[in-house]
Amino acid sequence: MSFKQMVLFGPWCGEFSYEYGWWVPEIRKKRNTEYSNFYAVHIGYDGRSFLYRDFIDEYITYPKDIEESLTYPSNYGQKNQNDTYIGIPDNLMEFLDKIINSFEERFDDIVCYIPEADDGKVPIPRAYQQKPYGEYLHYNPCERIINEVKNQICFEDSSRRMVSVLARTRHRVGTRCSYDWNPKNWEIFIDMLINLMNLNVCIVDIPPKNSSAGTLSFIDSEVYMRNKKHIKIFTLDGSESLERQSALLQLSDCNIYGGGGSSSFAYFLKAPLFTQQTLNEGPRRKFQWHLDLTDNFKNVYIFSKYDDSDMYDSSPVEMFCVFQEFFEGLVDDYEN
Repeated sequence: MSFKQMVLFGPWCGEFSYEYGWWVPEIRKKRNTEYSNFYAVHIGYDGRSFLYRDFIDEYITYPKDIEESLTYPSNYGQKNQNDTYIGIPDNLMEFLDKIINSFEERFDDIVCYIPEADDGKVPIPRAYQQKPYGEYLHYNPCERIINEVKNQICFEDSSRRMVSVLARTRHRVGTRCSYDWNPKNWEIFIDMLINLMNLNVCIVDIPPKNSSAGTLSFIDSEVYMRNKKHIKIFTLDGSESLERQSALLQLSDCNIYGGGGSSSFAYFLKAPLFTQQTLNEGPRRKFQWHLDLTDNFKNVYIFSKYDDSDMYDSSPVEMFCVFQEFFEGLVDDYEN
């Protein structure tokens, strides 16, 4: 199909959960309705083109120097290291102008659809809506990626069931995020998964960067040294990182997430999920659009008992007992 007009979505530089939860469904609907006869381009982070594959013709990633400057995603934009909201940084807008100029000879008209501005102090209003604007779809990794991940997560004892653990960690301008759990508690919890439930554990390693969230790898931990034959460390990087993560989540018998919004990405994959959330964050994982994606929370458990100040040192034994009961119910469903 020959296009005379182009729509350019982005640049996206905000939080991952805001990207897949609101931005992608919004622009998918816009593209499929208002811009259906336009050539569609998106500018965003490396590794996330998977989110846009069904409706974007061309995905453009930032040059390395620009991506390295994006250190503090907040809602739909960025903060600086003084914790001040700046939205889309100037260097990113300059990059946008260059991209527009590179397309001008190919198209009669170029429309830019840029993420809306917000003050960065509180979640945008749509983050509390039961049925936000947009087209919400499930994702499925390609067969090649699924097979590659299967080969990467082969355990010596294949008779054990496998769970994936995403132990969130984030420091905002040097201050620990209130959604984090004590790393020592994670170690105790993982050890119990292996030695009391006889599970294999895949640790998802997303290295944190400055004020961006990531996950703990446990590569130097005692729990890893003691249980190497039952632990795989699955490091995510590169242009296919999100698709590889998605394949892992779908291949796991359950996915265990720490606090924060990124846990709801499992909803888009119909992947079993157990997530630890604060009392304030728990209700934000239970809106109607979440229920719609998960068939009314089938195979989903949100453990939301402690407030922001108490969750960090909450009991790993308690969380293990809650998870064990939930997981036993999952296994019963798998086997019946």
